[in-house]
Amino acid sequence: MKPVVKIILCTLVVLLLAGALVWAIGLDGAPVISLGGSSDKNYTVCDASGELRLTEEIRGLDIDWSSGNIDIKTHDGKDIIVRETAQDNESNRLRYRVENGILHIHERKSGLVNIGFNKEKNLEILLPEEQYELIELDVASAEMSLRDIHADRIDVDSASGDMEVYQCTFNSVEFDSASGSLELDSSNAGKFEMDTASGRANLNGQVESISFDSASGDLTVVSSVTPVKIDMDSASGRADITIPADSQFTAELDSASGGLNVEGFSGNSRKDSYICGSGSADYEFSTASGDVTIRALNG
Repeated sequence: MKPVVKIILCTLVVLLLAGALVWAIGLDGAPVISLGGSSDKNYTVCDASGELRLTEEIRGLDIDWSSGNIDIKTHDGKDIIVRETAQDNESNRLRYRVENGILHIHERKSGLVNIGFNKEKNLEILLPEEQYELIELDVASAEMSLRDIHADRIDVDSASGDMEVYQCTFNSVEFDSASGSLELDSSNAGKFEMDTASGRANLNGQVESISFDSASGDLTVVSSVTPVKIDMDSASGRADITIPADSQFTAELDSASGGLNVEGFSGNSRKDSYICGSGSADYEFSTASGDVTIRALNG
C-alpha cells in the first residue's frame, strides 16, 4: 500500500474515533465507546429511579464497580435493597442477576473495550442480617465501606480504592491492591491475606493468621487474640504488632537495616529473633529497611 494511502486511512480512523467521542460527550457528559459484543446477557437493568428490591435469598455478592463509593451494611428488613446514583442514560445503569445464590452486579453496560471516562456512581446495598458465604468486590478506585457484615470469605481486587470494615466477621479476608489501603476496626478476621505495592493495612479486632506482602506499605495490628502466624514480606514497610500480654511466640526478622523491637514481654532475645514462652506462634518478617515492633496489649 502506498504511504499516502496509509496516511489517508489512518487520518480517517482518527477522525471517526474523535467524532464518536464527541458524540458520546454530547449524550451524557461521559465519553464511553463500547466496541465488540456485550456480556450483559441474562442481566436485568435497574430502572431510572436507581433503586431495586429483591426478595429472593442470596448467599453472597459479586460486585464489579469502577469509581465512586460502595457502602454495604445490614438492616432489619428481609428484602435486599440496592441503590445507585440515579442515571438518565440507560447504558449507565447498573445490571444485576442472581445465579446459584450469588447476586452479581455490574456498574453499567458492558463492552469488550471502553475508551474514555465514566461518571462516578455511588452504590448502597442493604442486606438482611444473615451469615453469607462470599463477598467479592472488583473495583478500580471506588471507596468501599462494610458495616455489620458476617461472611465466610471476602475477596477484594482494587487498583487504588480503599476499604473500611467496621464490626464485621469473616473467616477469610483477601485484599489485593496496587495502592489501596484497608482499615479493619472492631472486626474479626480468621485468615487475613493482603498483597499490595504501597497500600497499608490497619487491623483492629481479632486476627488469627496474617500474610502481608508489600513493597512499601505498613502493617499495623491490634489483636485481642494471639495470632498463630504472621508472615510479612516488604521492602521498606514497617510492622507494628500489639497482641495479648500472655502471648507465646517466636519472632524472626530478616532485614538489611531494619530492627526488631519487643516491648512488654519477657523472653530470650538474639540479634534478629525473639522467643517468648513456648514460642508456639510463628512470626516471620522479611524487610530491606523496615522496622518491626511487637508490644504487649495493656488491659
